Amino acid sequence: MDRMKVWPHAILIIVACAVIGGAAALFWTKYERSAQASALPNAARIERVDGQVGLNRSLDNQANSQWIQATPNTPISVGDRIYTRDNSRSEVAFTGRDFATID
Repeated sequence: MDRMKVWPHAILIIVACAVIGGAAALFWTKYERSAQASALPNAARIERVDGQVGLNRSLDNQANSQWIQATPNTPISVGDRIYTRDNSRSEVAFTGRDFATID
């Protein structure tokens, strides 16, 4: 009885797996950036403003950064800063039923 040669078939299977793995890695790295961008949290919003409440959208901590007056339903996101003066408060509504009160 002749023995069937296994190694040519094994080489073909290994090459096919390598090609499929390389294609999968290529697609994964191509779409990884968009997946990270979609993983950012949804924007929150300022639900209520009582008194003087300021909002800063700049990411630097310089003294000349732009502070604006916060108004209800103003969208906020990661990195935004909220400042309340004395006897002022603000409520921030997040996704779902999550709220935060800032005094």
